Amino acid sequence: LHHAASQGARPCIRLLVASGRCDYLIRDHQGRYAFELAIEWARDYAVGRLLATKQARQAAARGGAAFVPR
Repeated sequence: LHHAASQGARPCIRLLVASGRCDYLIRDHQGRYAFELAIEWARDYAVGRLLATKQARQAAARGGAAFVPR
């Protein structure tokens, strides 16, 4: 998901999200979430917002914080 988000690969992101098996709370080796890469590298704000929303929902379901600043 991180690689697809950083490259702006919407078809791949769509496939991954639709699978229902993504963990949106995982960070890369530099501590960044997938939504951050979508915004920072691919400049795809729509995908960034989608991933951030998915991340917030997943965090709420787990009873944790949606975004933990570095």
